[in-house]
Amino acid sequence: MKHTRDFFFDAVDSMFNGHSGYAKTEVIKNEDGYELSLVLPGFTKEEVEISVEGNDLYINAKTERNLPCQLSKKVSRGFTLENIDGDSINASLENGVLMYRDWE
Repeated sequence: MKHTRDFFFDAVDSMFNGHSGYAKTEVIKNEDGYELSLVLPGFTKEEVEISVEGNDLYINAKTERNLPCQLSKKVSRGFTLENIDGDSINASLENGVLMYRDWE
């Protein structure tokens, strides 16, 4: 079902904006907590902000590049997760993929 939903919203977004603004995401819950991967091509780790408020996890990424034309890109995603541990954020960004865990 997730893949169908992503495909639908990507298709609608592409019709109106000419590109997809949805970052592909996978969330897994195991005995240690949550593990999340989010595709963020073109962003550096300094351009990504992760915050936790209660059971809500927010990921915001924004970049602006001064090339021959102004390039600006922004991705914001929010997730409601049960018993998330905001004190143990462990994240890395490699090859355009953000990996997040709420345990160490």
